Parts: sequence; structure tokens; C-alpha cells
Amino acid sequence: DRQDRSLADDQNRDAGPAADLLNTGAAVAKDVLDAGNGEGEWLAASIMAIGAHLAGVLGLLLLARMHFGNLESGLAMVCLYLLLPCTAYDVGDVVHVLPPALIVWALVAYRRPLMSGALMGLACGTLIFPVFLLPIWLAFYGRRGALRFTAGLAVIAVLLLGTLAVTSSDTHSFMQKTWAQLGVSQGLLTNPNADGFWESRLSAYRI
Repeated sequence: DRQDRSLADDQNRDAGPAADLLNTGAAVAKDVLDAGNGEGEWLAASIMAIGAHLAGVLGLLLLARMHFGNLESGLAMVCLYLLLPCTAYDVGDVVHVLPPALIVWALVAYRRPLMSGALMGLACGTLIFPVFLLPIWLAFYGRRGALRFTAGLAVIAVLLLGTLAVTSSDTHSFMQKTWAQLGVSQGLLTNPNADGFWESRLSAYRI
């Protein structure tokens, strides 16, 4: 609706602007599914989570079929993915499922650096941690492929900045939003009082 959002809300978010962009379909589905019972939001979120897991599963199958020439390996990867406790731990958290699904599809499309760059850009725009994979991609492609990969990243970066621009009332608000989004999970990385990600979790998951 192109209305300025509260900076406080942005600073408390744990996802980048790509999550909003990719969840647009869920926002439309919410209005369609919400037939007066108030369950539209829950149903839309469930559909997005299932879709993200399905994208990861199909990506693993296609990766094995196209690049390894062995569908059985893909089935093995899918079974391991679905059986891992960390998959079930936040099974409905789309923000945690989307980045790995996008990374898997970037691997599937690695022969097309522009497309891989765009998919990695969306992954980085959802959560900040895939950024640490970018040097590996650039080193893999070499000079020529790295330029096309970077071009794909740049296109997505401009698109995501545009989504922030249309929800900002002025330049100052836009800059504040951009800086807040670049600092996604900043407290986890820089907070001197942080004890670690697993500190508040069950000890079984820490093992």
C-alpha cells in the first residue's frame, strides 16, 4: 500500500526485504483464504512454508539428476533433509526455509551465472548469512562468469532497494530502512552480551 512503516518494526525484523517480496503471493492468498474465519493468515503461511520445503526437495532431486546423473542420490539427499531434526525444528518458519531452497536452485542453475546470481541475491536478501557464500561462488566462476554472477546479484539488489523505496516517506526514511535491513541479525553478530545462538534452546538441539 506504499505507506511508510515504523522504523522500530523494521529494526525488530529478522528477515530482509526479499522475504516480503517472495511472500507477496501469500499476502494475496491470505485475502482469498480468509473467508471470515480469521484463518487466512495461518493458511497462507502454511502454504508458503510447504511450498518452500517442496522447492528445496525438487531442487535436490533435479540437482542430482542433472549434475550427478543419479536420481537415487537425489532421493537420498531428500530423505536426509526431511529426516534431519533441524528441518523439523522450524518447519513452518518460511524465512529459514527460503534461503537454503534458493541456494539449492542456484546450484541447479550454476551453468547460468546470471540466474545463479539472481537466486543468491534473493537468498542474501532474505537472511544475511548466505552473503558469506558469495566469495566461493565468485572464485568458482572466475573472471568472466563472476561478472555475470555479480550482474544477477546487482539486479536483485536494485529490485529489493526499490521495495524499500516505495514504503518510505522520504530519503531519510529510506536510508534508515536500508541500513536497518543491512543490519539483519546484527545483534547476534555484534552484541557483547550475547551468549550464543543455542543458549536459549533445548540442550538436545545444542548436541
